[in-house]
Amino acid sequence: DLTAAYDLEFDAAAEQAWTYSPERGNVAFGSASHGWAFRLDTFAKLIAGKMGAKPENLQRVLWGDWSFNKKTRRAQRRSPDDTKAKPTFVEFVLQQVFAVYDASYRAMNTELLAKMQTQIPGWKEVDLKRLTPGSAAVR
Repeated sequence: DLTAAYDLEFDAAAEQAWTYSPERGNVAFGSASHGWAFRLDTFAKLIAGKMGAKPENLQRVLWGDWSFNKKTRRAQRRSPDDTKAKPTFVEFVLQQVFAVYDASYRAMNTELLAKMQTQIPGWKEVDLKRLTPGSAAVR
C-alpha cells in the first residue's frame, strides 16, 4: 500500500495552487502566428476604469458562467436557460479581439484602431498610417 508507505494524503491547498484557471491569471490566450497573447487581467485592467470596478473583481467574472447586467451595471451568474445574455468573456474579451481583426485584417479601419491604440500600451509606437490590411497588421 503506497499510501501507508509514503504517508500520502490529499492536500487541498497544494491542489488549488496547481490548478490552472483563467480567472486566477495563470492561463494565457494567444495566437503564435499573429504574435499576440493576453491573460484576463490584461482586459480587466483595460476595462475596469470604464465600468467603475476593481480589476481584481472584474478578472474573477470574466471567465465562467457570468454575464453583465446593463441595467444594474453588475456581473451576475448566468442562468443555463438564458440565451440572450452573453458570457462576460464573449462581451468584454472576444468581441474586442474580433474588432481588432475586423479593423486590421479584413479592412483597414484606422479610426477604430486609433481609438484602441490610446488604451493599449503595446500599440503606442505603431504607425497606423503605414499599416495595410492583412496578417502583418495583426502582429
